[in-house]
Amino acid sequence: RFAACGSAGGRLLVCGGETEQALLLEDDEDEELLGCTMEITARCDAFDVDAREWTSAAPMPLGVAHGAYAVLGDKLYVAGGIFTQGLEDGLEDESDALQVYDPAADAWTTETIDLPVDDNFGLFPGSCVGAARDGQLLVVCGGSREHHLVEVDGDPDGDARFELVEADPRTYAYDVESRAWSTLAPLPELREGFSVAVHGGEVYVVGGVSTSERAPPLVLRDDAWEELEGAPDDL
Repeated sequence: RFAACGSAGGRLLVCGGETEQALLLEDDEDEELLGCTMEITARCDAFDVDAREWTSAAPMPLGVAHGAYAVLGDKLYVAGGIFTQGLEDGLEDESDALQVYDPAADAWTTETIDLPVDDNFGLFPGSCVGAARDGQLLVVCGGSREHHLVEVDGDPDGDARFELVEADPRTYAYDVESRAWSTLAPLPELREGFSVAVHGGEVYVVGGVSTSERAPPLVLRDDAWEELEGAPDDL
């Protein structure tokens, strides 16, 4: 589940994602369950369309799920994502890596993503979807609004309370040739569970749930998001 997928080198690639293995974080003294995550794999499988058979490809350097991914120049790019590798059972963390798979060499390369990190939400807040456009990996993030446990300043007892914290939507572009990140116009409002597609150099966002009553289809033109005219009301 939530693997990175794409067609490159004449093969369909399925890399990373959640397994069905639950990882439990338990308190040994009180025998209480403190948390639970699903194990995330680094496994990468390839389906040869002509031969109609599956083979194993080189595993990811860091197995992730929920990464933003796309194929550019016959290589699979995976940005960010959540990982469990190397962590205590029941814990997960966000990757700050851009991982690139080259089918010709059956090998991965990795570089650190050079972008600002939100203290509460990390690099890519909320639902983040990747797409390819004109030699760039686009990462469209819908932002997030959550209740976080924060310490009360000046409280001698060290009490804490839940506060509503928010991260605005963001859109980033990674240029494959210059290997540099840039910032594009963010979505006009928080949105999650959406899909992204590119056609004719324009970026389309469809579906999902937004903070308003509607989540209309959007198109990115001239670095500004516009509502797509003529779309059905329930799309």
